[in-house]
Amino acid sequence: MPCDEFLENVCHGYCKLSFDGMPSPVDAFKDVPQQAEKQLQIYDPFISAVNGGNGQPRCPGIKFTHAPSRAEEQGVGWLQPDVMGFSDDMKISEKSKSTASVEHMGYAEIFVEVKRSPDNDIFMDPPENVKHDEHLFILNPSSLSSKEELKIATEALGQNVAYAAEILARQHRRFLISMSMSGSRMRFLLWDRSGVLVTESFDLHEHPEILCKFLWWFSHSSYNARGYDLTVRMSVNEKEEKMFKDAMTKHVKEQLLLCTSKEDAMRLGRNEMQVAQYMARIEDDKKCLMEALRDHYQPGSVIAADVFHEAQDDEGKVKTQVERVLVSCPVTSPKSVASRGTRGYWTMFADGSVGFLKDTWRHAGEGFEQEGKTIWYLNEHNVQNVPNVVCHGDVKERRKDDKKPQTTVVHRYNNADWVCRGTAHRNDEDEIVDNNARRRKIKVRGRIHYRLVLDIAGYKLQYFSDSHELLHGTRDVLTAMIDAYSADKIHRGQSTTNIILYRRPGEERRIGYLIDWKFGCDVSHPPGDRLWRINGTWQFMSANVLDGDDTYRHVVEDDMEALLYIVLDCAARWSEQDEGINWLRTSFWFLGENVTMDGVSMGGSGKLMNKLNRKYTKDLKFTCQPLQDWLNAALDLNNPVGPAELGSYPPQWTLERLAKLWDDALAKPFDNMPDRIEHEIPGVEAQTQYRVSNVSVDSCVIKDQEDPRSREQGVATPVANGGKQREGEPDSGRGEERNRQGSASVDQPEASGSAAQDTMDFDAEKDTTNAVREKSDLRKRRASSLVDNERTKKTRNISPRVKASTSEKLSRTHQQSSEVGPSGQMLPPQLQASGSGMQVGPTEDVPLRRSSRSRRPPQRLTTVNVPALAARRISSKRLFNKQ
Repeated sequence: MPCDEFLENVCHGYCKLSFDGMPSPVDAFKDVPQQAEKQLQIYDPFISAVNGGNGQPRCPGIKFTHAPSRAEEQGVGWLQPDVMGFSDDMKISEKSKSTASVEHMGYAEIFVEVKRSPDNDIFMDPPENVKHDEHLFILNPSSLSSKEELKIATEALGQNVAYAAEILARQHRRFLISMSMSGSRMRFLLWDRSGVLVTESFDLHEHPEILCKFLWWFSHSSYNARGYDLTVRMSVNEKEEKMFKDAMTKHVKEQLLLCTSKEDAMRLGRNEMQVAQYMARIEDDKKCLMEALRDHYQPGSVIAADVFHEAQDDEGKVKTQVERVLVSCPVTSPKSVASRGTRGYWTMFADGSVGFLKDTWRHAGEGFEQEGKTIWYLNEHNVQNVPNVVCHGDVKERRKDDKKPQTTVVHRYNNADWVCRGTAHRNDEDEIVDNNARRRKIKVRGRIHYRLVLDIAGYKLQYFSDSHELLHGTRDVLTAMIDAYSADKIHRGQSTTNIILYRRPGEERRIGYLIDWKFGCDVSHPPGDRLWRINGTWQFMSANVLDGDDTYRHVVEDDMEALLYIVLDCAARWSEQDEGINWLRTSFWFLGENVTMDGVSMGGSGKLMNKLNRKYTKDLKFTCQPLQDWLNAALDLNNPVGPAELGSYPPQWTLERLAKLWDDALAKPFDNMPDRIEHEIPGVEAQTQYRVSNVSVDSCVIKDQEDPRSREQGVATPVANGGKQREGEPDSGRGEERNRQGSASVDQPEASGSAAQDTMDFDAEKDTTNAVREKSDLRKRRASSLVDNERTKKTRNISPRVKASTSEKLSRTHQQSSEVGPSGQMLPPQLQASGSGMQVGPTEDVPLRRSSRSRRPPQRLTTVNVPALAARRISSKRLFNKQ
């Protein structure tokens, strides 16, 4: 992209900005060498020039700095940008070496990646005699004369992507601007959830005015122009925060059945023996509650997010209502840039009840329905075991009366004449060479920021307590599938992360709920009704879906097979077995197996082989006999031992037959419960990330999204009046006192009796995958069980506290009007209640600079086997009474 077009079209307000008072750009970067032996010889003079050693900073209010080179861990995934810009009103607490790397990126306004020579540039601008649409712009072999240079450039590309992904995950943003510097040559980059825009390069010696004007604009631009999402802000009401903490505490205790007092023991125990058992657990459960609460609440970091809900007034007119919900720590965090960028939170309603907020970037364009509308349709058709929609809608730019939703920027330039579409291939000598005869089909699809609030919040299926709950929870999901099928809907995206276990008030066991209906569609949908050939999580998709046939139409039988693989995967990982488990290392291959042919990824051969002769499941011997019987019967029902015909299913593979098989298994006695075990499988992590794949038919490129794991945020303290205050904007140091009271350093000991500070902890959750592999294969980071050197070492070999119990809380009904359509539904009382601290407050144009990363749920052994209860139909008309 030409630099002038980037500045004029992307940098909002640039054309109207006055540059009076800007220091002269002449010789602004004269001390920056064209190339150097070491990178510090580039960024040291650059930082000095930008910060203004002569007292005239070129970006007032933003201080550029070089952070420590790397954390204690080695590898590409642990590096940080060479140069980052921080607002003057933010003071980054000094942390230990192990926490310095990614923590600071949660507060960065902008970053600069520096390479010592133009030869290491990731990109290559097209020569004057070459057309843009025939030119290879990224990792062009013509500009990389050796494999070593290609390796360096590939690593640099991965580093830039990793930095952008980390900042976008930690900050609530619409987009992020960064710079790439190779010697004295500079480029601007804009990152959002649809991709990245990259400008042509310019030399700081020949055209210093380009960078000088950009920095001046960046300094004087609004937070909105810098890409922040101003619909999320800190909650400044201490009463709200206390209400939030109390609500999360109560909900965690209900869901995990924790006993933290004598009163709890008397309430939970059915007899004297059980009361005594509960009494003996009080101290341990207090510690478990503290750990569990950290997953959803961080002191001083309760934030308010606006949900823009379309509702009909008394006159039948559709109006947008802005509803304010409170959240703190996400249970899921995005790990990539060009993705939905989904965050998930437990949220508190006005009456103190707890629900779930999904913050995501949905696909724009025709044919992409809002997920909330699909779920609302299911609610209106009384589909069991599907959460109720409280409110939902596209996020507006800034204000209630703003009709324009937040959308991505990059996709708008799909058809620009400067887009480079050249390709490359490997020759017989395994060298990458240009292939200008073949042009890439670039399909950067636009996304719209979207929020959805559901009425329940629970734990993922993978945290089931025993085989009984595993089968019962998945049977509940089958009930949801049957009801949805009767309502002419199928899910098309089952996975262990799309099934949650939730204890309804007043019931003894947790119910399995089927969530995440973004791929949901009509049963009679035509083949190819989406832009992808494959939807869902690769490990659990049926062999027919994975076969690679673009004309195949996803049917309910595929969802049934996916549910079979979900139970198989969970049982193999966490249920007790009679035989050794060393063979599981290769057995898991058949779920995730895939190959690439002609640029198209496909799989399913391992699953077909297992249908043929049970090669990968015949040695599974579970100690729970009902589970073993269910598995054998379900595999035979799906396909009796023998060849499987692709594209079809045996006539007996029906919802009714599968439901009866499930009920027969649940009717059997489940002895020796609980039977959950954390298997130590050679080469297979207990929390192996799931590969969520969308294969594009047009580009034939597979995009991976891995199940997010724990990341916690660092601590920063605003310095009141420490930086320049823009005209018309409130003082960004307003929260100093609040943060001083609610924040703690990662090196401080955890306070007893209160929730521990949710801080960034590198040693606690180490990345085990690199951010970059050869061939630009960016992978996300994964958590491990180690903890910070200054803290007590904890183990992760016990299962979650998931006992079923009877709650004293009465069932509530959700008041909804079935006469109003999905987009015109009136809001339930929990968002209409007054006097509860949940009313819409004034929108402040100050960004929330940081965002917590997700953590893993607490883990404990269950000790009581509770008899199974039949799933009850949950009404879609539920009222949240004000408590």
